[in-house]
Amino acid sequence: RFQEGETVEIAVTNKLDRMTALHWHGIILPYTQDGVPGISFPGIRARETFVYEFPIKQSGTFWYHSHMGLQEQQGLAGPLILESPDNDGLKYDREAVLFMEDRLTTDPEQVLAALQGKPAPPVAQAAVTPPSQPVFPYPGGKMFGVDVQYGLFPLNGRLSDEPAVIDARPGEVLRLRILNASASSYFLFNVQSHPLEVVAKDGNRTRPLPADNILLATAERYDALVRVGKP
Repeated sequence: RFQEGETVEIAVTNKLDRMTALHWHGIILPYTQDGVPGISFPGIRARETFVYEFPIKQSGTFWYHSHMGLQEQQGLAGPLILESPDNDGLKYDREAVLFMEDRLTTDPEQVLAALQGKPAPPVAQAAVTPPSQPVFPYPGGKMFGVDVQYGLFPLNGRLSDEPAVIDARPGEVLRLRILNASASSYFLFNVQSHPLEVVAKDGNRTRPLPADNILLATAERYDALVRVGKP
């Protein structure tokens, strides 16, 4: 979480046994700080530290993620909130970040091998086989043509058996910062019995738009206001 107008320094020490890199998704910055190995910089080798330095020229809801191999869908990602002095011109009592992901129950490298027709264990083969029944119902009953079947869907790093909890009081207005940080899953978002007012898309303010649901594709972000009707 940073403030618009400040210059940040972020030291990333790679404790993995392979190269890594962090990409600041949607951020306006010098190309050398963009975190794309082989294009903007060499990457961060094992046991090395790289210091990212760039000015914050915008505000809104963004995220960061690995730009190396399959590290992003193994959890190397997180929200990146850029605050403005006037809260982007919005009036609300508090805010909540909702970081949505999809995860496999097996090694993604093995799933990639199965996709490429290479030898892979049964659990990896199952991940690339369309199920007879999806985990969640699809709009109109029609399944999406996805390559990989994800079985876990964390919200703020927690699964539904021990869910993330957002505190709220009746009458408060919440700013929800909703991020789809999945590898390939779409999410249909709503707050039960509460209308939403969309006020930003991918870090850009929009005119207020009422909505009951928000459909988010991979890497999309929406900001929405909601007036709390019950605890």
